[in-house]
Formats: sequence, C-alpha cells, structure tokens
Amino acid sequence: MKFKHDILLDKAINLLKKLIDNDNVIIEITRSSDRDEDGLLFISLQNKKYYFPIKVKSILAGNAVLTNLRSRLSNLRSKLLISEYVSPQIEEFLYKNNISFIDLRGILFLQQDSLFFKVKSNLQPIEAKAYGSAFQPAGIKLLLHLLTQPGLLNVSFREISQIAEISMGTISNVFKDLKKKGFLYQRNGKRIIRNRQGLIEMWVSSYNLKLRPSCFIGKYKASIDIKTHLPPQTYFSGEVAAEILDLDLKSQIKILYTGLPEIEVIKKNNLIPSDQGDIELLKIFWNHKPFLTKENMTVPLLIVYADLMLSDSSRNHEKAGELYEKHFLNLSRKI
Repeated sequence: MKFKHDILLDKAINLLKKLIDNDNVIIEITRSSDRDEDGLLFISLQNKKYYFPIKVKSILAGNAVLTNLRSRLSNLRSKLLISEYVSPQIEEFLYKNNISFIDLRGILFLQQDSLFFKVKSNLQPIEAKAYGSAFQPAGIKLLLHLLTQPGLLNVSFREISQIAEISMGTISNVFKDLKKKGFLYQRNGKRIIRNRQGLIEMWVSSYNLKLRPSCFIGKYKASIDIKTHLPPQTYFSGEVAAEILDLDLKSQIKILYTGLPEIEVIKKNNLIPSDQGDIELLKIFWNHKPFLTKENMTVPLLIVYADLMLSDSSRNHEKAGELYEKHFLNLSRKI
C-alpha cells in the first residue's frame, strides 16, 4: 500500500512529463537519504544535470503557511515544493522568491541555474477524498458556525443542527473526520478544537475550492454608491467589511453576499453586469440570523478573513492578519 506522499510523488512525475514535453529530457524522482526530504527530483537536459530536494505539502494556503515560508526562505530556495493546491497569494510569493514548486492541478515552476520552466495549464480540481467530509460544502458550512460561535461546539447535535441548518448525520460525520485529522478531541467530556489556526487555513482553502464558486453570481458595476443602498439580507465582505470593522483599509472591490433573489438585488442597486466591474455578488450559504454583526452590514468574520486572504493584494493579506489577531485569537480563548 502506498503512503499519500508516494501517491503525490507519482502524480508529480506524471505531471512533469506531461508539461515538459521533450524527448531529450530525462526526469526521475528518487528517494532521498535526508530524512527531512520527501524525495529527490533529477532532471537531465542538454548534458546538464539538476537536482531538487523535494518537500511535499498537501495544501499551501493561508496566512500562517505564508509566514512559515517567509521564515524559511533561504532554505527553501534550493528545494522543490509539491502540493495538491497552492493558493494565489502563495503562488505569487514563490514566483517572486524563485522557489520551485508543482501545484498538482497543473502548475509547474522550476528554476535552477540555466534551467527554467514556468507552465500553467488548465487547472484540474482536487479530488474530494483529499479533503474528507469536514471540508465538503456541508462541512464547510458547519465549520463556519463552530469556528465563530463560542459554546456551540459543546451543545447537542440537535441544537447544532437547528442553528447551523445541517442534518445530525452530517454533523456526526464531520466530527468524526475532524477527530481523524487531529483537529478535534475530548477532555473531561468536553469537545476541544486543536490547532485552530491550521483548521481555519484548511477552511479557507476548501471554501475557495469547493463552495465559493457555487455561490458566485457575477460581477457588476453600479451608478450609485452601493454602501449607502444596501438591501436587507445583504452583507459586505472583503475590503468593504474590513473598512467597516475599522481595519484602516480603503475599499476598492466590493464583495456582497445576499439572501435575496439575484434580480431583486440587481434592481435595488441598479447593477449592470460587467466583467471589469468592482462589485462581486454571491449567494449566502449559511444561516445568517446568528451572525448579525456591526450595524448588520458584514458577513461572519471568518468569511471576511477568507475573502481578504483569497485576494491578490498583499495589503489585504496584512489586514486579514490583523483581523485574525484581533478577533480569532481572542475568540479561541473563549471556546
């Protein structure tokens, strides 16, 4: 039976051979004698040989991962990172710092001496089994409630079901999956989340891949100031929410989540469909009643954090970090 790292290495070698379509190139992945490495990539091209020590990571996404990469920058420049998913902000960071990586969805970046490959093919979705039930749409919805509502983790499944609008069977499966992944354990009869930050980063990446695309309605522009014409059951996320939450960020992109029919929101705000518009409209996927926030204008803080982190702006990533420190660190002490 192959371990997961071996399976990912097999996928990496197949992707390499597909993306580097050259009969004169020799590509091999072998085992490394260094216990801190997951393998060794060997490439022979034009009578030159190149070696890349490999580190395999299931997911490269989120502020915590980015901070860790920055702290190990000098060591990483000689290595090859292989991952099932690399977030846009980390992809940008790796390019900027000449760190070789393979995103198994279809991205290749190899840089060493005179060797240089940068290929981005049609990105393939990650297999569902790589995430488990906790990080499928229903689990993502449940985790939104569990990670942001103090005390909900330790009430009955029936109460959680009523609040989160998730079936008790799904709740049971998600809790089992969280335990299996090491995020949930029990002490003195009380459920406790372990590695909350890691769980949040997993939530952000799985939300981005598995739920947010189905919530996306479209991009628009408006002739009025949408901040002063917000319809009911419609809330700001991302930059506007950060501005409302006093995070010293001047908003440019306006992300709106709504529980109203699309046509109603469009009519109330005179929205015009536009691929270059500065308004993103998405459907609410959670029970919004427990999450009424400052002036009832913003989505749950975890979604604000996610939308800031999933943007391409380093300024937004910085403000996401401030949001995390201000709200989630304090929240974790209450749960």
